[in-house]
Amino acid sequence: MKKSMLLLGVTALSAGAVSPVQAETEILFNFFAPPKHIINTGIALPWTKAVEKATQGRVKFKIPPKSIAPPPRQFDIVRTRTADMAYQFNGFLRKQASLVQLSLLPLMGRSGEAHSIALWRTYKKYFEKKNQFAGVELLGFFGGMPGDMCSLKEDKPITSVAALKSMKMWSLPSYPAQALKQFDVAVVPGPAVRIYSIVSKGIVDGYSGLGMQEAIRFNVAQYTKSCTIIPGSVFTPTFSVFINPKKWASLSKADQAAIEQQSGEALGRLTRNWNDADIKGADNLRAMGIKVTTASAEFSGALQKAWSPIHQAWIKEANKLGVDGKAAFDFFRAEQQKIEASLK
Repeated sequence: MKKSMLLLGVTALSAGAVSPVQAETEILFNFFAPPKHIINTGIALPWTKAVEKATQGRVKFKIPPKSIAPPPRQFDIVRTRTADMAYQFNGFLRKQASLVQLSLLPLMGRSGEAHSIALWRTYKKYFEKKNQFAGVELLGFFGGMPGDMCSLKEDKPITSVAALKSMKMWSLPSYPAQALKQFDVAVVPGPAVRIYSIVSKGIVDGYSGLGMQEAIRFNVAQYTKSCTIIPGSVFTPTFSVFINPKKWASLSKADQAAIEQQSGEALGRLTRNWNDADIKGADNLRAMGIKVTTASAEFSGALQKAWSPIHQAWIKEANKLGVDGKAAFDFFRAEQQKIEASLK
């Protein structure tokens, strides 16, 4: 009897050794964009599916039905572990992560995919050692479509510096707003998810830094009379994706490696989905009767002259932090241009 029980126990242990139960880890990933926004459907959700597949289902994601906190507070809710993960517009990270603001400078290119990959390469080469993402574990960046300028006034297309100076403008925060202030423009800054309330109430004369398909997506195209495409763009948005360090440490080394494989440049390349969804934004506005033109050489030249000091200011700020600002700036530009050219 004792011998039979012993054999039974050995058999059970052997079976357990062959087929161990794999523990699942659930990650609470907060999305601040509206549920059907391309950030979620084209980037964040595909990334979670790729991670779940790469970890063979050991890592699962839970998405709250609505954002736990406003867009500017995503870093805070991950740092305090109110959520395990989040993504955040880099413009809201200027105090914590001033170096990655490089990707938001004006006239730096029109490809979100190239921006996010170039930013990751620049971060790894120049910024990572400065630990500006202390409190979270940075996984990578993704980008968006380039932002331009649009007018809500029939008689005020933004086609010159003089026209721009006469406007009161909504803008995304950080460098997009600073670029307008170079012309003493009155600026109402804020997140894109709140632009409708500003535009629909007639608080501003126009908006700057929003992608053209985004104007349709956020329901402000109906108030728009004209848009001006800025060569090089007012700015091209980038976003950071990060996870709480304790949550990260709770994952096995194998699962951490699998997540890293889907992050970094792989995460940045998901920006292509946003590009594909919005590439016809200007044509879609034209179909709505909105006039869309490209800035003249004279207007573009005036913007370049006015916005060059913003580039120099970033370089000086980076130098103060112990980073070779000019080298990092030039490296980012070279990588961005190389990647953008390859995508074309």
